[in-house]
Amino acid sequence: MKRLLNLTLCIILLVTPCFATYPAPRSIKKCPQCGQTLSLSHAVRQPVYRNWTDGKTLRFERLGKWIVQSFVTPELVKCPKCAHVFWIEDAEEVGHYHYMDDGWMLKDEGNKWIKVKRYDHPIIKEAVFPLAPNENDYYKALIDLVRNKKDVKFLRFGGWQAANDNRRFSKDQSTHAFSRETIENMQALSFLFDENDENERLMKAEIARELGRFNEAISLLHSHFTEGRAKNAAFIEDLCKSKDTLVREIPSDRISAQ
Repeated sequence: MKRLLNLTLCIILLVTPCFATYPAPRSIKKCPQCGQTLSLSHAVRQPVYRNWTDGKTLRFERLGKWIVQSFVTPELVKCPKCAHVFWIEDAEEVGHYHYMDDGWMLKDEGNKWIKVKRYDHPIIKEAVFPLAPNENDYYKALIDLVRNKKDVKFLRFGGWQAANDNRRFSKDQSTHAFSRETIENMQALSFLFDENDENERLMKAEIARELGRFNEAISLLHSHFTEGRAKNAAFIEDLCKSKDTLVREIPSDRISAQ
C-alpha cells in the first residue's frame, strides 16, 4: 500500500503547486548487505520543484542567492559502497534526529537506543546519501525484489523515469534513443495503468506520446480531466500536435492547481 501511495504521489506532484514545508526528522538507516550507514532526506523550509511530463519531480532548496538540488530518498535505493539495491523501508534504522530535543537517538553496539548531541559520532559522521537506482537496477529489481503487483507497477514506473533521465538533462535529447528493453518496459507499464484513474490515464497518454503514438495519446487526453489535471493534459496534447516525443519540463504556468 505504501509503495502504491508513493507511486500516486509521484504523479500528483506533476499537477500540484508546491508550498513551503517544515522540517521533518532526519533518519539514518543501514545497508543490509555491507552495513554502510545511510542518511535519509528531510523536508526543507523553502522547496522549489521542477516537474516533467513523465511525472518526475525534483526538489530544490533556496540557500541564500543559490538554488541547489535537495536530496529526496527514493523508495528503492542503491548503496554507494557495495551497490546493493533494496527497499529503504526494509533497512534497519540506527538513528533519528529530534528537532524539539536537539539531539540524536542512536543504536549502540548492544542494540540499545542512546541519546547523543554530538555530530561527530561515527554513525552520524560516516553516513552518506544512498544512490537512486538506474534503469537496469529497476529491471533487476523486477526479478529479485517483487512481492506483489503494486511493486511491479512501481518498479516499471521507476525504470521508465530512469530511462528518461538520460534525455531529461541532455542538450540534445535526440541522441538518446530508447533501447528495446526501455520500450518493452514502457509498453508493459502502459498496460498496467488504469484509464479510470485520471493520474494514470495522463501517464498512459505520456507513454503513447513518447513512443510516437500521437493519435492514441490525444484520444486519452480528450477524456475528462478535473481542473487539477486539465492544464497538464493540454500541455501534453500540444506536444503531440507538434510531433514531439521527448520528455519535457512543464513550465510553471502550465502546472495545474489542485
